[in-house]
Amino acid sequence: MYPKVSIVVTAFMDRPCLDECLESVMRDDYPNKEVILVTYNVHQTGILLDKYKIDRVINLKKDRGPSGQRNAGFMARNNESRYVLFLDDDVKIAESAIFRLVSFMEEDPNIGISQSLLIRKDGTIDCAGGYLDNLGYTYMLNQGSRANEYAKRHNLVEIPYAASAAMMVRVPIFSDVNESFKPFDASYFINYEDVDLCLRTWLKGFRTVLVSSSTGKHDKRLTSKLIKSPPWFVYLNTRNRLITLLSIYSLKSLIKYMLQLIILETLRALYSLRVKPNHGALTFLGMVWCIRNFKEIWLRRLMIQSQRRVRDDFFIKTFIKPNISRLMSEFKKHYDLRT
Repeated sequence: MYPKVSIVVTAFMDRPCLDECLESVMRDDYPNKEVILVTYNVHQTGILLDKYKIDRVINLKKDRGPSGQRNAGFMARNNESRYVLFLDDDVKIAESAIFRLVSFMEEDPNIGISQSLLIRKDGTIDCAGGYLDNLGYTYMLNQGSRANEYAKRHNLVEIPYAASAAMMVRVPIFSDVNESFKPFDASYFINYEDVDLCLRTWLKGFRTVLVSSSTGKHDKRLTSKLIKSPPWFVYLNTRNRLITLLSIYSLKSLIKYMLQLIILETLRALYSLRVKPNHGALTFLGMVWCIRNFKEIWLRRLMIQSQRRVRDDFFIKTFIKPNISRLMSEFKKHYDLRT
């Protein structure tokens, strides 16, 4: 009736929202769950343990980034857990959010990953699933729309990738020896790790969906404006996107899209040099890293392609088409260049 769910809450530094996140998890009425708290540089864990029924606390001594934190929680799950729900500490889930995710995944064994609808404080959508174009650029469609109106029109939506802030995964998919039983690629550290995970899941023949009846309030910690982002964030964004596409795409798709991507990345980097010089330089460095480490990327590709069960069309059908005007609009928005 109620398969075991491990809830992995990841926290970085002491923040008031962690208390609210844990309170929402405890308030959720799903009966067969365990709570695993993974922290780095958090000093209030003793207080939280006294206040909440947390089954396991993992205090990391080294900053492994969100990917490493989630993997640590995944590895510490109960052996009976059929699902793992990853939650960032700035998400407060609504009552029955867990049950609704589980219900859809139990009904359809082909769903590998599901995401809750993330809502802002003003009732508008923060994330209704992540979208990609064929060049790997990410978009948040429907962001800013009224959440209740969207939920009336949509219930279960296929999406290219789910936001790791509130993502449920089916455990058996990741019980592959070659992946060491860990879903996220720890080398990504942060940025694009959820895209990579979901595309690898699609490649194995499992779907990624948004369940709009499962909701969570999201007090987003990182700005979406790249001009305010730390330079290393831009570097990892470029590097990780290239690694993912080189690993996931078939050779036919690589030939079709990779040259276009390299040209666009070069143009974006050259223009960024005028707006934010260190961002432009680090975009180039991200590309250079992939060239210098091409052998390592290709070995990763061979491992991932050995698990392929479907053609690229299986997940590309959820993509949006590359559009230069849309790309320029997103670029101007991220760098405050809109007039």
